[in-house]
Amino acid sequence: MYQITSNGLRKIDTVGKDNLPLGTKLYINGYGNTYVITGRKNTAAYFAVNVETHRIRIFEPYALEFIKNKKDSRIQVYILDDVEPNWLDLKAKALDLERKNIETKKLAAIENERILAEGEKLLTEKRPKWAKAVIIAYFESNVSDSMTDYFALTKGKIYILAWSKHKRNLFSEMRKAAAKMDETKHLSMQPKYDVNGDVLTEGNKRWWKPRDQDHDRMVLKNNLKYSSDWVVCKMAINSDDTYNCDLKYALAEGRYLI
Repeated sequence: MYQITSNGLRKIDTVGKDNLPLGTKLYINGYGNTYVITGRKNTAAYFAVNVETHRIRIFEPYALEFIKNKKDSRIQVYILDDVEPNWLDLKAKALDLERKNIETKKLAAIENERILAEGEKLLTEKRPKWAKAVIIAYFESNVSDSMTDYFALTKGKIYILAWSKHKRNLFSEMRKAAAKMDETKHLSMQPKYDVNGDVLTEGNKRWWKPRDQDHDRMVLKNNLKYSSDWVVCKMAINSDDTYNCDLKYALAEGRYLI
């Protein structure tokens, strides 16, 4: 096995790393985390416990390096010289935490099924026979980082504003629904200006559009795409009911104005 370095390929030496005693401490340089080996996953990997969080992580011998060979500050998992005498206590705490996490996930899954069942019941009761879509609102948060050239948005929980007889994206229909919720009322009135600050004239009416109409995503949003603000748009009701989870959650949690 080889490692890619600035000087080309370097053969990885696992001598002395594939049979470390239980209790051996591992240190992740660059993160400051210390782990203690508490068992073997197989003949080639170790189970180790974080001394602070008690979470279990797996380490492969080829990824380890002895602390005596540390030459720089690069991210690397080092084998420390000392051994933790109370490694059995750490293992017990880690296993207890793992059992609790499994139980928490089971309870969360049961609660999730209950919410979906309640939402499905309400969707059946409230949905008009003619409804093919809903107008929804949600808060969109800008989580971009210009320093790293990372651009992204996160979508909050949806609120159901109105039913729709069709799946066409009509901004006039969205504006009418936006008036029903205080947080989105500002989207119910068409702005006088476009994104460039120009008003509608005879000369630009062929391409002019209100500043809050995002025609790429077909949504209403008052500010630029990468901003934090409320969004109003249309969501089709899927014929495959497994894809209507967002609607079911909203109904079960009372996030609707219909």
